[in-house]
Amino acid sequence: KMQELVLKASASTNRLDRLIEDLLNVSRINLGRLTMMKEPLDFCTILRECADQIAHAYPTHKITIDGVDHVPCLLDKARIEQVIINLLNNAVKYSPAASEIIVSTEVEQQNIICSIRDFGIGIEPDKLRSLFERFYRVEKEAQSFQGLGLGLFIASNFVKKHDGTIWVE
Repeated sequence: KMQELVLKASASTNRLDRLIEDLLNVSRINLGRLTMMKEPLDFCTILRECADQIAHAYPTHKITIDGVDHVPCLLDKARIEQVIINLLNNAVKYSPAASEIIVSTEVEQQNIICSIRDFGIGIEPDKLRSLFERFYRVEKEAQSFQGLGLGLFIASNFVKKHDGTIWVE
């Protein structure tokens, strides 16, 4: 019983830590003080590590990674990990009845294109443009799924700071 209580307390502490970090990131973004600590890394290695982490946390979902194996580039590892983890978490969260997530990577004109595809509930086309706004949540899903509407806003800003683009289809 004690171990179960400790695990619950630890999970709650981790959620609170992530919330505080998200709020700090939003403040940094709003103040124009978001900094990147870029270093030469392999994008695909980071992607695989993040996918392994999510697969371990959510054994109900199988994550398949297709495409190129190595893409060396300059990245802020912590920020890119946060983007990938957020996108994979969303793929799991919004596809509770499905069990497959497909991640594809390719390089096109010196750009890394990484797509994460789930087979979940989907989203209305008229809501797509707003997904990366701060605190935005689709009304219908906001009632059923936890979240503050900060994850994609933060992910979008991290990607932009890497001179990238993020979108949803």
